[in-house]
Amino acid sequence: MKKHHRYRPGTVALREIQKYQKSTELLIRKLPFQRLVREIAQDFKGGVCDSNFGSAYGCQCMCSSSNCNFYGCPLSQVGRSLSRYIPVSMRSKFVVAKSGIKIVNDTFNANPISTKPGINTLKNIDCDGKRVAILGDMFELGTHEIEYHEDVLNYCIDVVAITGQRFHLAADNMNLMKKMKVVHAIETENLIPKILNCLNMNDVVLVKGGCQMQMVKVVDAIKAMPRFTQPSCSGSENRRQEQG
Repeated sequence: MKKHHRYRPGTVALREIQKYQKSTELLIRKLPFQRLVREIAQDFKGGVCDSNFGSAYGCQCMCSSSNCNFYGCPLSQVGRSLSRYIPVSMRSKFVVAKSGIKIVNDTFNANPISTKPGINTLKNIDCDGKRVAILGDMFELGTHEIEYHEDVLNYCIDVVAITGQRFHLAADNMNLMKKMKVVHAIETENLIPKILNCLNMNDVVLVKGGCQMQMVKVVDAIKAMPRFTQPSCSGSENRRQEQG
């Protein structure tokens, strides 16, 4: 009797995924898929599926839903499970500091693919002040790491604050200091006072970087800023804050 060949775990699934990646065949019919999207958007906890934060999470939800449905899991069960999902801490967490500054805390980790959606989030949030991207080095990117950092910097708007040797080298290569307002320091601790000095009420900031850069310290410092009594012009000289 011929012995049945057993593939290594995941081999068949990977083959099927590659097959459907090359085709335009729908894995889920359009109407059930639309119902699932509406259900997730209505019930998702943590605010990640609103207009500002939904794109990256939404794409991941749809990919997961397609895979689950392909292997026989009902869409209703997928929707219920996704609606109970609570995002990991420091993943696109939206906070309004007592100073009035809006913070997107995305300090869990960073790579080029996740940083660009973060900057898109920053661009889409309503803002009466400046939009500030505070970025720390991304790690484990191989021989083209500086090019990846340059690509991210090309995506930024208004004001960018950078920390780490990789972002500094990328900014120097691009001559970025002459093209836009850049706040910079090699070490995260040295960047914090410079950031606090340039922020005003109604600004919106994205804080993101590799976990080794400890960018959460920047978030904590911004959250600890005293409340503004009125919008300031620029710099600490024109800032009036409520002390105590």
